Amino acid sequence: MKLTKMGRFLLLLALVSWGCGQANTPEAVVGAFLSSLPKQDVKQAAVFIGDQLKYDKEDLPLLVEAAARKPLFKVVPEVAQDKAVVLVFWEDSAAAFVFVLHKEGEAWKITHIRGGSGKMR
Repeated sequence: MKLTKMGRFLLLLALVSWGCGQANTPEAVVGAFLSSLPKQDVKQAAVFIGDQLKYDKEDLPLLVEAAARKPLFKVVPEVAQDKAVVLVFWEDSAAAFVFVLHKEGEAWKITHIRGGSGKMR
């Protein structure tokens, strides 16, 4: 089956709409951000970051290393309507990160990353 230009455009639009809907939870935003790190996809990572991101530069190498592994997520329930906190950790590691997200319009954006403490095994 050959798609016309309009067909390809509509398919792309449908995929983008579906993807945006899937990434509209704090856990999904953090997961998508982490999945972009091992690929060094700066453009994709930037989509999920708020304007005033705060993080400790010493934690960044550990976060990039840890992101290549399958993380577990724990969302802190009901922090605030426009604020969310997601704990990210790994079963076989002492590393853990806390992501704070704020709503910017309809999208969740990462505004603070804190953690690390522990070496990957």
